[in-house]
Amino acid sequence: MTSRADQWILSAADAWVRLTNRRLVRACRRHFGYVPDFARPRGHDALMQWRKVFDRNPLFVTFCDKLAARAWAKARISDLGMSDLLWTGTSLDDLPPGLPTDDQVLKVNSGTDSNYFPGRGRWDDATLRQRFGRWLRHPQRGPGEWAYDQVSSRLMLERLIAAPTDLIDLTFRCQDGEIASAFVGVSWKTADARGCYLTRDGAAFHPADAPAAAELVRRDMFERAAEIARKLSRGLDHVRVDFYLSGSAIFFGELTVYSSSGLGEEDQVGVGPLIERSWLAAIEKSWFLSTPQPWPMSLYQGAFRRWVVERRRELVSVP
Repeated sequence: MTSRADQWILSAADAWVRLTNRRLVRACRRHFGYVPDFARPRGHDALMQWRKVFDRNPLFVTFCDKLAARAWAKARISDLGMSDLLWTGTSLDDLPPGLPTDDQVLKVNSGTDSNYFPGRGRWDDATLRQRFGRWLRHPQRGPGEWAYDQVSSRLMLERLIAAPTDLIDLTFRCQDGEIASAFVGVSWKTADARGCYLTRDGAAFHPADAPAAAELVRRDMFERAAEIARKLSRGLDHVRVDFYLSGSAIFFGELTVYSSSGLGEEDQVGVGPLIERSWLAAIEKSWFLSTPQPWPMSLYQGAFRRWVVERRRELVSVP
């Protein structure tokens, strides 16, 4: 049972977050219909909000920079497949004439949904400059995702790996070399997108999705990608590892720190509890718990560590 002193510390920490992170509080209230306990996060979504506030891992800045994440992943696994990086720069004025072509994608290295696929519909020059100018100045991100603000924004041009209908997205929710769940989809970020959640072993999480899972990803491809995901996630309390599959080839996608900003569907569809259990099992690997904290944050660090032990016990008793 949490001591009275720890209860006071945890309550004070939650109150501090609510007072100093108003935008995050408003976003949670809009999405959940209530404000979660930031200091005692129960569930996947609440844990993601906890990470935004308390876990200032410098690696998050690396992972929120698509260019730096590519380099980090390549350094860890030298033969890791990647899309062709054709150009990087800080201004559209420096983009070589005639680019991008229909088989390429122009994107900002930091932020979400900051991509231009000319093969799916071309933008005029004014629209191109207006959108990328905004994305470069203000990365597209969710509330409280501080690491994106630390990235030096750049443009990057990649060759598309395959057409959307031929490109499989496969993602893993990983915790220190373990996999809690996965997701597979096709034609992602298009009107024809479809996909389903998978167990850590690659089976459909919902039995009704078994035919779709079997169609979208072969067992051998899943196992190969899963092994890479385990290697990339070792030493990290939680990260989403994203891949693209084309034929028999596996390409690195991203290392996602704030999956769906903790405002997605994980808890609703049922994979949230799997992720929470695995995340709490590895949470000592988090920067917040593995790094000495100054007073008074050190008080919360100790109280949170003790609370995590209790929360793990609670979850053991839940089917």
